[in-house]
Amino acid sequence: MKQQPLEINLTPNSNSLWLQSLRWLNPAHYELAVGAGDLQGNYRATAEGRLLFHLIPSVLTSHERQEMFRLALVVARNKALNTRRIRNVGGGEHSLTKAGTPSLFARARQLKVLRNAKEGTFGFEGIRRIGNGCCPCAFNREQPEEYRQLVPLCESLSALAREHEPELWQKQMEVASKRRDLTIGNTPWSQGVANLSFPMTAHSDKGNMPGSLSASIVVGDFDGGPLIFPAYNVAALVHPGDLLLFDGRELHGVGPFTGARLSVVLYLKSSVLQCPGADAE
Repeated sequence: MKQQPLEINLTPNSNSLWLQSLRWLNPAHYELAVGAGDLQGNYRATAEGRLLFHLIPSVLTSHERQEMFRLALVVARNKALNTRRIRNVGGGEHSLTKAGTPSLFARARQLKVLRNAKEGTFGFEGIRRIGNGCCPCAFNREQPEEYRQLVPLCESLSALAREHEPELWQKQMEVASKRRDLTIGNTPWSQGVANLSFPMTAHSDKGNMPGSLSASIVVGDFDGGPLIFPAYNVAALVHPGDLLLFDGRELHGVGPFTGARLSVVLYLKSSVLQCPGADAE
């Protein structure tokens, strides 16, 4: 019998200037931690009637976690040395002004934090202003066997999303079916990113389709690394093998961690739906 999630209704922070100033996130940016101590279990957090995130613990078997780690590691290392996001990640802790208020000018974070950070994408690209678009990512072409092995793992995560968020999953599948040639197998997602030991700064995935459902699975041997939603003063403490379904267009980022943290995030890009030749289903 499926465990019913505990519903949490959150109120947004109205301090937009403070939210815009955030870069690196830490425990000072949340008060409620879901997924630790007394708050372990299946949790669904909403805000103003919309899904913020849904944390489902321990969805992967030991074998699936090993396979996800092996394949995601290949993705993260694929041309990872050329990624611009690592070089431009910036950010830092905000010092106080003479008046004792947080400064809007962040100190740069030491680059040694990113020494072992790598990332890579798989799946499909949408329409682009410059260059080729509406085509497979480089990983699909250069590592076809590894991509083929990733597809059933992503489809198993899609089945879990269908079980726990059936309405959102169904709506997204109907949209994704219009470009089934540009989605990862029979899933509602067009692309995935694998992040190895990447302390992601506060950001919003504005390229995602509005109202779509992203999925994150984290594997490895690490401590910490919560996914923080500072606009709602909450963090999801995702442990290895947990599944997090969330709205990627909301401001979020990864808190401090130690060890090898490897995450895979799946999402539906709006640019894929702009490609010509969509199926009329």
